[in-house]
Amino acid sequence: MSRTKNQRQKVLGWLRDGRSLTSLEALSRFGCLRLASRIAELKKMGFPVEKEMISVESGAHVARYFLTTSREEKMEVA
Repeated sequence: MSRTKNQRQKVLGWLRDGRSLTSLEALSRFGCLRLASRIAELKKMGFPVEKEMISVESGAHVARYFLTTSREEKMEVA
């Protein structure tokens, strides 16, 4: 299994558990230096990944990624 695929699976598993992830968290948890690339791959595969910009302690703004409810799941809930 390639390192990229392994990182993508770890990121997806994390997000599927209902958790969110920043690039710094991805680096420390999974050794993933390019979280935005893994997120782009997941989106291309059809996963409903969204992001919100948050402020961190230093005052910098970073992206926090999370899975949203897909359109089909929203329809089932309604």
